[in-house]
Amino acid sequence: MDPDGGYTPAQIDLLDLTVRYYTKASDLRVHRFTLADVVSLAPLDEFFHPISWKVGTGLFSRLVPQGRSNDLAEAYVWRSSGGAGLACEPWMHAVAYAFADATVDYGPALTDDYAIGPGASAGLFVGPAGDRWKAHLFAAVTRFALGDHSTASAFGVEARITLTPRMGITLGVSGNRDFEQNWIEAGASWNVYF
Repeated sequence: MDPDGGYTPAQIDLLDLTVRYYTKASDLRVHRFTLADVVSLAPLDEFFHPISWKVGTGLFSRLVPQGRSNDLAEAYVWRSSGGAGLACEPWMHAVAYAFADATVDYGPALTDDYAIGPGASAGLFVGPAGDRWKAHLFAAVTRFALGDHSTASAFGVEARITLTPRMGITLGVSGNRDFEQNWIEAGASWNVYF
């Protein structure tokens, strides 16, 4: 969702930190620390049929069942994931994509300390050439079949508005499901690029 800055459609995030503030508990916590996240969306055209790909690793907060009640509670896992797929430009200033994914989560809150599974993700980026704003519709599902068993899914929309070449605001909302429970996440973030 960052401004393209001439590198379209690709993303390289290194050492990206996301924190969350919980108003009820007056608590600030790390939501995600991305060590590296690289995405290359190479749209198909009439001459070339490149493979799009992605790979990432970092600390991630995930809701997992706790105790006999199976109520979901936040726990940290180290997540590594990757995928390969296809991208296309359905119309000007839009890129649609679909990936076959694999995800590995590792952490003591998980059954046997790990969860591994295949998945799929798809989405659509839309934004004008001037790069002032960009929208992202997305959907993803992962079937954790080894270790801690569950099927995690999410769908949502994000929108980014560039304020300056080094600053932007992102708004997002998503519907999520994991461990047979549903929840909605909404957020706003202030992004500083350096």
